[in-house]
Amino acid sequence: MVQIFSSFIAISLSLVVSFNLVQASKVCTVQRSNRDDALSIIQAFNDCKTGGTVVFPRGQSFYPQSLITVKDLKNVNVQFYGNFVLPNYNTQFNGKGAFFELFGDNIHFEGNGAGTFVGTGQQWWDKKNNQGPIVFRITAKNSVFRNFRIFNAPNGHMAMTGCNNVVVEKVTMNSVSKSKNFAMNTDAWGCAWSDNLIFRDSVIHNGDDCAAINGGVSNITVSNVQCTGGHGFSARTLLK
Repeated sequence: MVQIFSSFIAISLSLVVSFNLVQASKVCTVQRSNRDDALSIIQAFNDCKTGGTVVFPRGQSFYPQSLITVKDLKNVNVQFYGNFVLPNYNTQFNGKGAFFELFGDNIHFEGNGAGTFVGTGQQWWDKKNNQGPIVFRITAKNSVFRNFRIFNAPNGHMAMTGCNNVVVEKVTMNSVSKSKNFAMNTDAWGCAWSDNLIFRDSVIHNGDDCAAINGGVSNITVSNVQCTGGHGFSARTLLK
């Protein structure tokens, strides 16, 4: 990172982002699995990947034991109202990309203040292992992700890669070590090779950058983000 700031940066650029709530017909409710909840989560997305609604029921916890990648989403609502509990510490995940990764166009991801990614970060920090996956990676366009929480991320919280016209808002991220071992590499929100992004109205307490604006980006706005405990905000000089 080239520039470090102790408060939020707001890049004032001309950015027009408009989203329409998907008018979805089919509803796919995520079910618990006898083996690995990653399987049922992927199944729900695949069943409703075009014009449907994927529901994580409120109050329900899911325990995926493997990484989740869902591609080719189109006009999809996600009602992320439950708990997504990350697997326990395991070096088999070292160097992997993300625990949960979505690709698509016109995704409306709503946590309604309840949806939570429950991390196992303390296990990773106490092992002094910063090679785990990030929690949530997004490759999307014309989409909005809002009003959810990420706690105790083993590594980074969110990453936007290859995105265009995407808003992330009203997100709470809290990853703070309860031992002497620091919460390493817990970047909150990062972006690379993306255009026309907004990150706003969020609260962060972590152990690394609150926003990491990396190479190959243009028209990025970060505003009204409360940041404590970490390294502030950073940006590379390499832009599109």
